[in-house]
Amino acid sequence: PAAVDGGVVELSFDLDRAAIEPNLTPRALRAAEPLDLEVVSGAELRAPSESIAGSGAPVSVTPSRPTPFAPSNSGFQVAGQSAIVASIIPFTRSEVTDMMSFPNRTHGKLFMLEDSSPVAVCSATAVNSAERNLVWTAGHCVHEGPQGQPYEGFVFVPGYRDGAEPHGAWFAEAAYTTAQWVNAGDFRFDVAALVMEPNVDVELADVVGARGIRFNQNPIKSFRSHGYPAAPPFDGERMFRCVSKLGGVLGGGQLAPMGIGCDMTEGSSGGGWVVGSGPGGFVQSVNSFKVKDDPNFEDVMFGPQMRDVALEVYEMAGGADTTPPRVTKLSDGPDPFTPRGKKKRKTTIKFTHDETAKVLFKITNRSGATVHKIPATELLPETYKTVWNGRHFKTGKVVKAGRYKYKVTVTDVSGNSSSRSGKLRLKR
Repeated sequence: PAAVDGGVVELSFDLDRAAIEPNLTPRALRAAEPLDLEVVSGAELRAPSESIAGSGAPVSVTPSRPTPFAPSNSGFQVAGQSAIVASIIPFTRSEVTDMMSFPNRTHGKLFMLEDSSPVAVCSATAVNSAERNLVWTAGHCVHEGPQGQPYEGFVFVPGYRDGAEPHGAWFAEAAYTTAQWVNAGDFRFDVAALVMEPNVDVELADVVGARGIRFNQNPIKSFRSHGYPAAPPFDGERMFRCVSKLGGVLGGGQLAPMGIGCDMTEGSSGGGWVVGSGPGGFVQSVNSFKVKDDPNFEDVMFGPQMRDVALEVYEMAGGADTTPPRVTKLSDGPDPFTPRGKKKRKTTIKFTHDETAKVLFKITNRSGATVHKIPATELLPETYKTVWNGRHFKTGKVVKAGRYKYKVTVTDVSGNSSSRSGKLRLKR
């Protein structure tokens, strides 16, 4: 059954695993039809804008390694050279051959079920969440859209390669997508989240890890698009990755779909667009559609800008806490203070924050140079104080007289941060 809560449509499933599991044979998985990479009529490709004015605050949920994590030196292993493909948007495309290591194994194939058998397939990515059980994909991989229907159920196979299930098969207990996609087929809102059942009391992210995920971000990025393309020259059995900078947006408006260079075909729908360096990276869009009847767009993949509605889908599916921590009180004194005087030789800065977070404190002069700092330290929600004697943290000498700015920055376990600052005066 489906339920609508604001801009989010919820689908719930009650699957008979015992009846389905015997049907998940390598032959049956290979036979599942790749879902069409939806296409729309052409429109002007415009230069993107850095501005996200009018959107909500940027939100970032950090990646998560598997538990326990087995280190690997393999990283992203690519067979041979990356293929450089001619396109209006330059890109490279390569096969990802190591599907056993983190973070590659967070990507996989999403199978749609009818009559207890896999009948169609998309691509999808495990993303971090409070319960460590979320998979992120395209909305059209979950629901057919206007006048269409949801599928009977879903099975996610992370690290899929040549019919194998190296990290198991995971069944969805619920799915969430946008009302804009279900009711209007609006590709600007073509995202979905699936909540996966545990396997023998172990959650998905504990086994394969999870990518981070971001919302309301600057769209001007370099993206790594992942998917399992099935139409020639691909066969759907291997994962590929396109690397491309944002080439433009389709049409106008703040929510205009983003375009990157990529020649992946049907079957890659729903695959995650990853940004950021370091272990894990962050999903910031998904493979959504291509433009039809226009050779200039033959090798351009479009994906939605994930803004407030996508964030609502993530939160409704049980995503991690995305509310930035707050510094609720800030005070200092004495102000001014005199390090070389007989009295008021030190000043005390007090602050309170409202959740467990890493706290970074620093004081800068008028030119912005740091004169005092306390490295990031994880602190429980409490009132804290720090004392500054007016001396430079490196040289130990009293700094020049004048105005100084102090800043408290708090960052929670999901990577969301906020800060508050104040000013004080030092006399010599």
